[in-house]
Amino acid sequence: MSSGPAVERVKPVSIISIILLLTVIALLAFISYYLVFPKTVSFNIRPAAASVYSNGKSICASTPCYISMNRILPRHIVIHRAKHFPHNINLSAFGVGWDEHLDGVIELKSMVLEKDKEAGLKACREKRASLPDPNNVDAEPCYRVPPIMPWQAKRSGHCHLIFDIHDTGATKNIRLNGCTERGFESAAVEAVEVWTYLPKIKNGEAVERLGVQNKISFRLTDEAGRIIPELSYYKDNPHHKHNVSVY
Repeated sequence: MSSGPAVERVKPVSIISIILLLTVIALLAFISYYLVFPKTVSFNIRPAAASVYSNGKSICASTPCYISMNRILPRHIVIHRAKHFPHNINLSAFGVGWDEHLDGVIELKSMVLEKDKEAGLKACREKRASLPDPNNVDAEPCYRVPPIMPWQAKRSGHCHLIFDIHDTGATKNIRLNGCTERGFESAAVEAVEVWTYLPKIKNGEAVERLGVQNKISFRLTDEAGRIIPELSYYKDNPHHKHNVSVY
């Protein structure tokens, strides 16, 4: 008696195999999404003009800025600004922590010694209280720090600035009105940003003081302690030579 053709029975696919396959597909899709569609990160820092480094490389010379960053690998972000403590952020892979840390405003902590600022404000308040009419007085500087000499500077120089004083005594709307050299610009603005005033008082109320003008001077000396003249001095004295080593 002849038998019919043998029927090969298909071995059913196990549920575990299906789950593993779907997991691999989902994982590949997840990784591909972060590779193909990098995240645009907004570095909105207060105060502005901070530098941003990622894994030791500069990705933003001066904030605010928008950077397209791949989120597939962990990153170490460092935000640096003169006269402020560096701000460190460790980002996990696959976007964990990105939205929380980088979208919005990051506040950098100033290196200004609060005790020195408070001492200056206290002296100002005592002086103001002794005035004949303390209810109508102009803004008065209480805490001012000198600028940091730019490392690339080769001679002395200065900048003229115009700024406003908030009714809290903080400086704002700082504008440059000319510098002897461009290298002094950012250092001059950074110095004025941390200055503190007693606000202008009009009829007993603190009000803004607009259009304050100030000159920020940078004095660079040679190895003998002599001041290296500003750029204008060299223009006026073309035969003058000053052979010194500048650090």
